[in-house]
Amino acid sequence: MYVFPGALIQFLNFTSEVNHDFLEVRNGPQHSSSLIGQFSGTQLPPDLLSTTHEISFIFTLTTHKINKASN
Repeated sequence: MYVFPGALIQFLNFTSEVNHDFLEVRNGPQHSSSLIGQFSGTQLPPDLLSTTHEISFIFTLTTHKINKASN
């Protein structure tokens, strides 16, 4: 049996300011690792599959407004 060395990434919730705040998901530990996806807005990102066991999540805020969610 072959075990895939990557990871499945599923988002349950996602919200950012459209075209101002971005989430990048990279296939490795470096900023230069290949880009799996870049997301902004309120649309839930699709399921993503990495091909390595290391994944980078880089969230870039370009505004001063921060929305803090509470349950």
